[in-house]
Amino acid sequence: MLSLSDLATIAAGSLVGAILGLIGGGGSVLAVPLLVYGVGVPSPHVAIGTSAIAVSVSALANLLAHARSGNVKWPCAFVFTIAGMMGAAAGSSVAKLIDGHKLLTAFGLLMNRPRPPHPGLDDPPFRGSSTAYEYVTAERWASAFCRRSSRRTA
Repeated sequence: MLSLSDLATIAAGSLVGAILGLIGGGGSVLAVPLLVYGVGVPSPHVAIGTSAIAVSVSALANLLAHARSGNVKWPCAFVFTIAGMMGAAAGSSVAKLIDGHKLLTAFGLLMNRPRPPHPGLDDPPFRGSSTAYEYVTAERWASAFCRRSSRRTA
């Protein structure tokens, strides 16, 4: 018989996987708070490490589906992956030196900080959402980089 904690874990993992598969992002942004506050993982550091493997495997399933459909720009993906791995290694090294609850506070402040107005994000459901603004800003930067790299390889 599944416990309430097991059911919460399954529900949280399903939600993160579905959102990751649907829009290709947001897995880690959702996973850590769900693990800490929904599932009851007591240590933010353990939640961060646990979400890393869960989101990675979910992202792999997402990648396989998109790769089969021809929706991956491989040169762009490799450059973005290497840069992301270097950033993740640096960030995780620093995070180990910081109290886990302070990390959660910093995360909350980062996600809820005010953002400048942005066309298309000032209507529901995005109104006031710094996360949506950051996602679109990062997507536009990555999109511009990948357009340049695809011209060289196409």
